[in-house]
Amino acid sequence: KGLSWRKTAFARCYDQILWRLIFRLADSLVAISQGNLRFIQQFTRKKISVIYRGFNLSPVLREKKEKPDQILIGFVGRLVKLKGVDLLIEAFVQLEQENRHLKLQIIWDGEEKFALERKVEALRLWDKISFLWYQSPEKIYSDFLPHIDIFVNPSLQEGLPTTVVEALFAQCITVATDVGWTREIADGEDFIVVEPWSVEALKGALNMALALVRKANWASYEQVRENFDWKRGVEVYLEIYKKLC
Repeated sequence: KGLSWRKTAFARCYDQILWRLIFRLADSLVAISQGNLRFIQQFTRKKISVIYRGFNLSPVLREKKEKPDQILIGFVGRLVKLKGVDLLIEAFVQLEQENRHLKLQIIWDGEEKFALERKVEALRLWDKISFLWYQSPEKIYSDFLPHIDIFVNPSLQEGLPTTVVEALFAQCITVATDVGWTREIADGEDFIVVEPWSVEALKGALNMALALVRKANWASYEQVRENFDWKRGVEVYLEIYKKLC
């Protein structure tokens, strides 16, 4: 998706030839999500197990705020067009006019970095929107996410987004676009899924998230801790290996 027609045609040929061969030769097939399962079913009628990727993450300690009224919105990801960060900034600008206590923090780097910086500079919102650039995944989980009230993934294309799962693990109210297999991660009130490409949809979802700050029941947090548990995934894989042996 989002590629030139030549690259798209090559990708389809790659799928039809290579994956059919791999799936035919495999003794056992495992999908990493229900969406991935549907993709594999295009090429084979073999039985397919679904085992979500395991996350070996400890519960984080949500840090007490110096300014209780201030609400932090966060994004983590590559700064490229397909991540939709420009749409997030536009939605934030509209929202911030009605909620002066909001701040947006953006982590990572990429080809859109300078364009996004210029956009924020033109809006004169340097005091509200900050770019923290690259940090290690460990530091993001242990230091960044515990400070964030609302995590946003405005992406226009995804598989099963790791950052969304990690944000829910860290008990952030999470807003994500309905792309790839995002919707199957969880379905609690603390996980709000919206249509992609829409500033209005993002703004509406952020308003819903704001209403949940300090009131969320963390149902999605409980779901990801069960479905994406590292030890549980290891046990299921071990059973498959035993049967193959």
